[in-house]
Amino acid sequence: MQEDQSPIKIAESPTSKAEEAETFKVPDERRRHLQNKELEDQIGFKRDFAKKSGWVAGIWIGFLIALTAGQFSLKKWGFGLTEYEYIAVIGSASAPILAFWLVVGRNLFPKAPPR
Repeated sequence: MQEDQSPIKIAESPTSKAEEAETFKVPDERRRHLQNKELEDQIGFKRDFAKKSGWVAGIWIGFLIALTAGQFSLKKWGFGLTEYEYIAVIGSASAPILAFWLVVGRNLFPKAPPR
């Protein structure tokens, strides 16, 4: 080792708490780090929830397609729903899904606070 270089001090058993205290000495850095972590967690939660709501919407659309196809094919043999029953089933199946989309949309994409 040359004389102008000093050895690097490394803790024998470093901990995340010690590293965190060293890294975030300034309170503003700590606050920004926590805000970034919170935003990262929110984005992950929103992404997971959006995937799940996509599956719900896909199942709903599949149900409507199967119901409509069944309605057309069963009418040939005199089976199927009457016009009013069909409208009632479509309406009662669609209302909760549209309400679900409203709730999901408002919670996943809230309005920006006024500046």
